[in-house]
Amino acid sequence: MRRVCWKKSSLSKRDVSMPGGKGIWRTNWVFRCQTIAKYAIVGLTEAAAKELAGYQITVNAIKPGIIRSALTQGILGMAEDRLAEATPLKRIGDPEDIAKVVSMLVQPETSFVTGISVVVDGGFHLFNEMDQVMLDALGQSSKA
Repeated sequence: MRRVCWKKSSLSKRDVSMPGGKGIWRTNWVFRCQTIAKYAIVGLTEAAAKELAGYQITVNAIKPGIIRSALTQGILGMAEDRLAEATPLKRIGDPEDIAKVVSMLVQPETSFVTGISVVVDGGFHLFNEMDQVMLDALGQSSKA
């Protein structure tokens, strides 16, 4: 989350957490742990939205797909074309794609939006191929 201090006086009126995309349960342990952590953030976002709504504070999450960054540069180096092809919008996301959604969620016009998770992945969540693409790129089997 953007802020970890839950004192009423220190919270902004719009907090956005970024957990991630679709679960990857049939892959290796690292992906499972990552999935658990991401969904914990979704749960925290929903709980915080309930808790803070009385103070007119909204809390929402962003679930990004593969976004160009230092964190994804390794997997993109191995499988960028295949990941882009597996995405309905046929491209990899850029940090600006996430920034635009965050910008939207913090506007006064979205003050009635709280407790949601916005998927920003080019439609990748509509399929369950991402985990296999990543495992193939890493040279691992999906039988974990």
